[in-house]
This record gives sequence, structure tokens and C-alpha cells, in this order.
Amino acid sequence: MSHEKEKKRKKRKALKEIQTDVLEGKIWPSLEKAGLPRHFWPQKVGDVCRGEWGLVGVEEVRKNIMTPMWHVTYTVQNPFTEEQCPYEVKYSGGAVAVVIVNKKHILLTNKHRFPIGVWQREFPQSFTEDPEPSEQQLQELQDKKLQWLIEAAESYSWSHLGFVHEESGTMNTRSQIYCVEVEVTEEAYEEAILKWNNGEKQTRRSPLQFQLVEPEEIEERIDEGKISSLLLIGAWYKALRCGKIPFAT
Repeated sequence: MSHEKEKKRKKRKALKEIQTDVLEGKIWPSLEKAGLPRHFWPQKVGDVCRGEWGLVGVEEVRKNIMTPMWHVTYTVQNPFTEEQCPYEVKYSGGAVAVVIVNKKHILLTNKHRFPIGVWQREFPQSFTEDPEPSEQQLQELQDKKLQWLIEAAESYSWSHLGFVHEESGTMNTRSQIYCVEVEVTEEAYEEAILKWNNGEKQTRRSPLQFQLVEPEEIEERIDEGKISSLLLIGAWYKALRCGKIPFAT
């Protein structure tokens, strides 16, 4: 081994030891104390010498009170200016269901998103602390989002289609995509909607409004920019690519 190669090898070894000390001595203990699930812990601090943002420390860890989403503010080092600054990363797991009803309609929900002040059409979604496919995700979707429909269905089946990162540049939120194929009579569907909505017909002001649409309408709204959610578009693309929506043009 040449002198230059040996020098580089020793430098890499020393850098790895420093990075390990940062992870084991500063990063991991802070995250463990705060209760952040272990599968969200960073496994690498970044090599500033190679143009990577360097992880230096942990400033704050907090959990969202509405959903099982974690917000972690790290101290990072800019590889270009060598300055240190705070950087927030959001961690959560999630599950989205593309629900196909009677092989001809797609089930959407209408949700009010207060930061932008509008109602948006979305697929049924749930949050979990587990970012990987799990029984917990299916249980969350089935019990909290789709129980009313599944109980009325003559038959239904689940399949896993993959996952999408909603904002991979700034977040580590991974949403698993599931397809639910449901066979239900029109009468049973209407009765289930009324039961779910406490006997009242759905209105625009319903806290969560379910709606059956044709696949062509989804594609038209995506083309027109009326549906712009990356999560919905990503889930729709997964379902199309997996051949779960053969009736879509």
C-alpha cells in the first residue's frame, strides 16, 4: 500500500471514529431520552469534507399532539460555509388507501386544510409511528377510516402497492400505499353513509365527506391542477402502475 493510500485510509478511519462518537455520545442519547422511536434515529452524521451536511447535535425533540409525527431540530454544519445552524426534520409513518368500489368508482374524502383555507379531495389516510408496512397500519385504516364501508361490503381485499416520500428533501415521512377493492350494493353503501353520518345526509360542512368519483375525473383534476397533493398523485400513480385501475383511460 502506497504512502498516500495509507494516509487516506487513516484519515477515513479517524473520521469514522469521530462520527461514531458524535452519534453514540451526543445524538442517540438525546433522541432516546426524548422518546423518539429508534427506527427514526439517524445512522450517519454526514461528511462535510465531501460536501455533505454534517450532523452536530440535537436542539429539540417534540411530538405532534394531533398525529404520531415527530419534529426534531438538529444542529447541522453547512459544508460550504462551515457555519452551524438549526434544521428541522419531521418523522412519521403513514398509510394511504386507494379504495376501488365495484370496479368502477374511487372513494375520496373531502378534508378541510386550515393552513391554506380550502377543502381538498384525498384518499383515506392514517398515521402511525411505524413507517414500514404493518398490521397496525391496516388496522388504523380499517377501524378508523373504512370500517363503515367494510362492514357494508359483500367482499373486500387488501394489497400493498409500495410507498412514497411526500417531501424527501426536507422530511422523512414515508407513506405506505394500499389498494382496497370493495364490492358493495348501492343500497348498502347509502345506508352505511347515513349510519356513519349519524343519520344525516352528507353536506359540504361534514367533518369528513366521502365521495365516489370515476377515475377519469381524478385524472382530469390532476391535469387541471385542482388535485395537487403529492401524496394523492403518488398513490394514484402507484395504483395505475400496478394495474389496479384497469378501467382508467
